[in-house]
Amino acid sequence: MQEIKQSRALATRKRILSAAARLFALKGYHDTKLEDVLGRAQV
Repeated sequence: MQEIKQSRALATRKRILSAAARLFALKGYHDTKLEDVLGRAQV
């Protein structure tokens, strides 16, 4: 059970980081909102 939680957490973390990197490249760091990142990462 613990392994499943850790696996999901890692996958979520990767989605967030990937979404943030894409948005930073498109909009720049200062124009990217947390809501944008979370929406793109589907969190």
